[in-house]
Amino acid sequence: RTHGSSSPALGATKSSTGESPGTTMRAGELPPLELTKQQKKMLASLYKINPNSPPVNYKMKRKRIQQVRVKDLDNFILTAPKETLIVVCCMGTWNPLCHKLMPMLEEVSFAIEDKVIKAFNESSLKSSNPDSKPQDPDQMIVQVDLAESKLLNERYHFKTVPMMLCFYENRLVHASNTMRDKDSIFEQIDKAYKNAKGGHFLPNEFKFQGITHTDNAILEACM
Repeated sequence: RTHGSSSPALGATKSSTGESPGTTMRAGELPPLELTKQQKKMLASLYKINPNSPPVNYKMKRKRIQQVRVKDLDNFILTAPKETLIVVCCMGTWNPLCHKLMPMLEEVSFAIEDKVIKAFNESSLKSSNPDSKPQDPDQMIVQVDLAESKLLNERYHFKTVPMMLCFYENRLVHASNTMRDKDSIFEQIDKAYKNAKGGHFLPNEFKFQGITHTDNAILEACM
């Protein structure tokens, strides 16, 4: 090469693929897509999002469910706050359905507590007492792991999990294994609470005997 040649320096040459100088691409690769400002604006109007904005977390707010040992459950229910519905979710760590259900239960638990806090905030605006505090929720969700003991299985004669047992003033008011979604959970908790306030409880010696017409009739008569 003669001195003073105008040939470009090494590394600044344009590749045979037409790439910009200084870039290296593998065979079969396409160049990165860069949107113009007008294209980004059009994309934002189509999808109602900003393509440059970080991803949004749409997860619902949840409250961790308190774990109670099976051997301590009776005393926990006995010493629970007065006029409080204790919703005992009988779970199994081995059961995939229980793992799937837990986030929904945590959302329900948060909603129950959040309802009390919102009611307190509204009432505090009308109250002149600065020392007032929110009341305890009249509904409480706890969980037990049936892998610890067969006590509850043998007491109520059930084999399936998850299972919901609702207690009020140390008395069983509702029992069910149909916790399909949040709406059904809310519905059952509300119904159990209303039944308890109305004095409608399950028999003291209530037991599941399998899915039979007799058991369904007993439950329906007590609801």
